[in-house]
Amino acid sequence: MKRLLVTADDVGLHPGMTAGALAAHDGGLVTAVAVSPNGRSFDAAVPALRERPALDVGAHLTLVGEAPLSPPAEVRSLVGRDGRLLAAWPVFARRWLLGRIRPDETERELRRQIERLLAAGL
Repeated sequence: MKRLLVTADDVGLHPGMTAGALAAHDGGLVTAVAVSPNGRSFDAAVPALRERPALDVGAHLTLVGEAPLSPPAEVRSLVGRDGRLLAAWPVFARRWLLGRIRPDETERELRRQIERLLAAGL
């Protein structure tokens, strides 16, 4: 038997996105979500995700547009002057192609995001 998997992305980025994804799951449409651990509504999303054991939860690791989980001084190549992750993928890609993104800093930030998901029980 074939089974359709429908994943809602960007859970934890914004309260409205999280609410929409959870409503779609509760209505039987969404079977999985991709959660952004550095999104501004991540903490509020965690209890709601835990209340839905049938919902598959995956990671949406984020290297642009949000605040880093690492202190900005530890991931200088990933952040702008404002201390936030670079604003958009084209900016990140340009830095990467010019050799200005440090792999060790990228690994550090991604590890922190994974650790936050695991610490939340997701």
